[in-house]
Amino acid sequence: MVNPTMATADALANPPTIQEERRVYGSLWQEAIKNLRRNRSAVLGMIIIAILLLIAIFAPVIATHDPLQSMIGEPGHTGRLPARVACIHAFGCPAEEPQHLMGLDLNARDLFSRVVYGSRVSLFVGVTSVTFAILIGSTLGLIAGYAAGSTKSDSVNFFGNQISLRGWRRWFWIIVFPVITVWDRHWIIRLIVFIGTLTVVVPGIVLALIMQFPEEMIMRFMDVLLAFPSLLLAIAIVTVLGPGLQNALLAIAIVAVPVYARLARASVLSVKESEYITANRALGANPFRILFIHILPNAITPLIVQGTLGIGTAVLEAAALSFLGLGAQPPTPEWGAILSESRNYVFTAPHLVFFPGLAIMITVLGFNLLGDGMRDALDPRLNRN
Repeated sequence: MVNPTMATADALANPPTIQEERRVYGSLWQEAIKNLRRNRSAVLGMIIIAILLLIAIFAPVIATHDPLQSMIGEPGHTGRLPARVACIHAFGCPAEEPQHLMGLDLNARDLFSRVVYGSRVSLFVGVTSVTFAILIGSTLGLIAGYAAGSTKSDSVNFFGNQISLRGWRRWFWIIVFPVITVWDRHWIIRLIVFIGTLTVVVPGIVLALIMQFPEEMIMRFMDVLLAFPSLLLAIAIVTVLGPGLQNALLAIAIVAVPVYARLARASVLSVKESEYITANRALGANPFRILFIHILPNAITPLIVQGTLGIGTAVLEAAALSFLGLGAQPPTPEWGAILSESRNYVFTAPHLVFFPGLAIMITVLGFNLLGDGMRDALDPRLNRN
């Protein structure tokens, strides 16, 4: 059995080179990709997502009509056009009638073309909002996790005078003159707190609190966001900002930030006390290098899995906001907006709600299958021999 003290001493004496670290990371990712390809659910999810991406990219080629153009007055279109059922020549529809694979919507627009173009909007909202949430949430979680348990100075040298920051004195100086509490920090931090204090006292106090208690401030704010139901919080944000696709995207991203922040913090807490982190810290490595070069690659796996699952949730939330009239506005072809327009015609024209609903279901299913497969493939504790 290897002595942990001897292992740490050996790591200090012979730290791994950059080439060795890259080789180890490369082999781990190759093994993960190989395990992912063996997972049937993940393969099926990747096939579904690949088909959806191809549909979104080649929407102008796949769509048979302009998604915004009404068929009223167009050559060959006669009779009652709104909410007309599908007409497919191969299935017995008269050849003299124009072909519409999914029928027409309430404004006599081709439903198939609108569903095809809707894949662009839904995938864009899902991927963009989750990417934004991962970047912001993981950064906050990394800072909170790395700062957890760190010792805070009990005094600060302010122009040669040693000012005590013990007990109530720390809170007193944070309120009276916030810049004193961060005077021993980097000059950029002092400048930011000083500018905030000069602008209005409250921003300076908030910045000083964040610098003094980063984990507590960040995670308590995340807890406040998590206290609200996600959809209700997204509705409140869009109501304040105004209806629209961009505001809906921002609201979905803000709602998802706490999930990735807590996940990143938990991963950092489990990794930062490892022996190789202790070795790098003893060698004098920069905290940013330790955090982003050594800790982040080992904590990114759960973020990737949660992000993949989160895209499906974001697509559902975007459709829900559009269904309520707070997301994509008419005549934008978005699946939730299409459902909202035809919700009162479920029994008289079921095709208007069936096809966009089916598209949402297939998209969410694809990302969920891929997320479950990635969770199994990236878990090193599973025995795959």
